Amino acid sequence: MVLACAFAPLDARSHPGPERRCPTWGIVGTLDPSDLRPKDCTGALLRLAGSVHPRRGMMSRRRARWVSVTTALLLTLGLGAGPAFAQREAPPSFATIVQAVAPAVVMIAAVAEPRTAPAGPPDDQESDEAGPIGSGVIIDPKGVVMTNAHVADAAASIEVVMSDGRRYRPTRIAIDARSDLAVLVIGDGTATFPSARLADSDRARVGDWVVAIGAPNGLQTTVTAGIVSARGGEGVGPLGPDYIQTSAVLRFGSSGGPLVNLDGEVLGINTVFAFDVVGLAFTVPSNMVRAIAAQLLENGRVSRPWLGLITQALTPELARGLALGTSTGLLVSDVLPASPGAVAGLRPGDLVMMLDARRLLARVDLARALAQSRAGQAVTLQVRRRDGTVHTLPVTLGEERDVAPSSLTTYRVPELGCVVRSLTPDLGVGVVRGDAQAGTGGLQSGDIVREINNARVRTITDLARLVDRLRAGDAVAVLVQRGPLATYVALKAGAR
Repeated sequence: MVLACAFAPLDARSHPGPERRCPTWGIVGTLDPSDLRPKDCTGALLRLAGSVHPRRGMMSRRRARWVSVTTALLLTLGLGAGPAFAQREAPPSFATIVQAVAPAVVMIAAVAEPRTAPAGPPDDQESDEAGPIGSGVIIDPKGVVMTNAHVADAAASIEVVMSDGRRYRPTRIAIDARSDLAVLVIGDGTATFPSARLADSDRARVGDWVVAIGAPNGLQTTVTAGIVSARGGEGVGPLGPDYIQTSAVLRFGSSGGPLVNLDGEVLGINTVFAFDVVGLAFTVPSNMVRAIAAQLLENGRVSRPWLGLITQALTPELARGLALGTSTGLLVSDVLPASPGAVAGLRPGDLVMMLDARRLLARVDLARALAQSRAGQAVTLQVRRRDGTVHTLPVTLGEERDVAPSSLTTYRVPELGCVVRSLTPDLGVGVVRGDAQAGTGGLQSGDIVREINNARVRTITDLARLVDRLRAGDAVAVLVQRGPLATYVALKAGAR
């Protein structure tokens, strides 16, 4: 508003041409069109402060002081940069950004080891180059290269090809398949390589301009531009809950290359793209890259913090079925035995609302909070129980381990739209054999029913007793075991 007041009095209509009169200040200045933009209003005031009125001569001391004070305030408050909603425009060219980053972008090539024909002389030795398989980017001048795990693991022997043609065999390779990231170390530790700086990917916004640099089909320093078209969300994208989607075009060989912002910083490592859709690609965010790289360099592996909770988003239907009202948070559908969550006393049906000071509204929030923590760290969870009480539970994070799928061993129930059968008393549930609501988020073949509206199901008798209480149209929250995981399913009871 200060900016608007500062340049609004300039009356361009009454004084066409290069001169503009300010009826409020009674001064005349020579202003070009840029003077009328908010970002240039400070400069306009400075030029106006030295302007001469054609009839009154130099403007009065009072007005000069007023303009000077106003200008100083604008400069002090930093308002000369424009209003808060001003958008950063795309540059007329990305050349400066490319020139700054391209030297740090490398091609990853697969090579075959030299072989010698049995009767041939040394001159008959052959060295076959299998060709380019991907891209990478140097993130440390000591020779630390980031690329994709599927690129680094694509051949028995690989080499790093610089943009100037120099070739290096990695002295060390460390891979994290889960994030599809790999670290390659080149050089002897004394050489200095061109490198690119990692950005803070949490600050990236949908709509921001980005540039992808790589070596598709071996064509080094190939550049495409686009925008950040989406951020990681609940159950979307091939990289799990945390990723950056971009419209920049990627092709075979682009994998492992950097996605760069307008500051010339690496926003992420390009990983996968859709073969049949142009402009649909995904990138591992730079904050994850930074954390993964540090662990790979230090330990050669990645240790991830683990709670041992199976959670899901709380939908309005589930909230009604579980009598949770308007609460927000992550619904705990299962707690793995002997896990940090089990030790802390968490139970299925708990609603986890916060981890330390971070609000949890979706699973991606929990994933990001854990990604910024470490195994062995003490955290606190704010939890709402089924009885409506809220508790703060201390939890010491464990190290994530693989969860082996449960072994499944498997009466028509029209109310739930399925067919079930008895299992062992240990499992204590019915297994769904068919689903009348397939494709609508209902029960699926292979599900094991564990609870109905917070009541435990151990036998077919339990199931029948609980189903008998339902009326057609009632909201039903069914806790099921689905493979290695447990999840709540929201249903509407059907007619008998």
